[in-house]
Amino acid sequence: MRTLHEKEIAVVGVSKVETKYGYKIFKELVKHDFKVCGVNPSGGEILGKKIYRNLRELERLPDLVITVVPPPVTEKIVEECRRIGIKEIWMQPGSESEAAITKARSYGMLVTSRVCFLVRTGIWPEAKTNTPSSVTHKPGHLYRKIDSRHFIKKKT
Repeated sequence: MRTLHEKEIAVVGVSKVETKYGYKIFKELVKHDFKVCGVNPSGGEILGKKIYRNLRELERLPDLVITVVPPPVTEKIVEECRRIGIKEIWMQPGSESEAAITKARSYGMLVTSRVCFLVRTGIWPEAKTNTPSSVTHKPGHLYRKIDSRHFIKKKT
C-alpha cells in the first residue's frame, strides 16, 4: 500500500488568497513535501509552483484529487476524474455533496469526505490529540496509519 507521501496529489481549487482553504491546504502539502500540484481555472503560479487550469493539463495523472471547491464544481470534477481515469478523490468539508459522493462511488472511485485532509493526516495541530498509533510497513520506514486506507510517512 502506497503512503499519501508517495502519491501524486492534485488540489482542485487552489487559491492565491492566503485566507482561503485552497491556499492553506496547498501550502501545507508543499511544506510537508507531498508530491502536489494545484488546479485553478485561472492558472498562474502559487508558492513557486505552476497552477494548471484543469486536470487534463497535468503533466502526470494524479493518484488522488483533493477538492476545495463548491459542491456543484466537485460534481463536475468527479466527471472529469472519471473521464481521465483518476480513481481516488478526497472531498474537503464543504466541497462534498451526496450527489458527488454517490456518483464517484458508482464510478468505482475511492471517496473520502466530511473530514479535512490536513486534520486527518495530523498536519494541523488540532488533530494531534487524536492521531492514531504508528505502524511500520517497510523496514526502515515508519508510517502513521490515519485510517483503514491511508498512511502517512512520519518525519524523521
